Amino acid sequence: MLERSQKYDRSFVRRCMAGPNALYLTEELTDSMSLAPGMAVLDLGCGRALSSVFLAREYGVTVYAVDKNEDAETCNMLRDVGCDKSVYPIRADAASLPIPAGIIDALVCVNAYHNFGMEAGFFEAKLKPLLKPGAQVGLVLCGRRAECVKPDDMNENPVFWSAAEWRRWFESEGLGIDVCEELESTERAWKEWMTISMPELSEDELSRVKINPELALIKIVGCI
Repeated sequence: MLERSQKYDRSFVRRCMAGPNALYLTEELTDSMSLAPGMAVLDLGCGRALSSVFLAREYGVTVYAVDKNEDAETCNMLRDVGCDKSVYPIRADAASLPIPAGIIDALVCVNAYHNFGMEAGFFEAKLKPLLKPGAQVGLVLCGRRAECVKPDDMNENPVFWSAAEWRRWFESEGLGIDVCEELESTERAWKEWMTISMPELSEDELSRVKINPELALIKIVGCI
């Protein structure tokens, strides 16, 4: 598992991480998708574009890497790793993307959707028009393990939603879902981030850190 991610230089990955290791999350997500060279992929909420580099390198796709905080540092990084001709950074709000309608073959959003997409009808009104008929959609979402979700939690905050609750949300937004499950790489991805956010921890101390067992990252893959 995660064999593709292991090829990437560790120092590069550390510089580009802005949360749980996006390489791991993107690899496990795209294992359930059918991406091919020449496709146009929208990587929405891409952060420092680590997921975008992975998509371009591993699948030969053209990536529109959208984040509201895209900056010169991201552009320099893409040039340095040779992805400036395949990954196009765009600074934009998810609700008003400067992308023509109907040109995107696949939408990818890794651990970011809860930041902008939780208004009812957002996916159908703002994102679906950008996608080609039959386009793929792959999402990694914050959530909780199914057995830990309390009934009072589920309507208050999507951070507390189980995979089943996320499925119902996106089905109501017009997405046909093929895969909806908890990611196996959740703990591993979080611990990678902790090596940066808490650099004072030794390797031994980090190995003994326990991630909140209630938390999960959830994979949804489907098409419109």
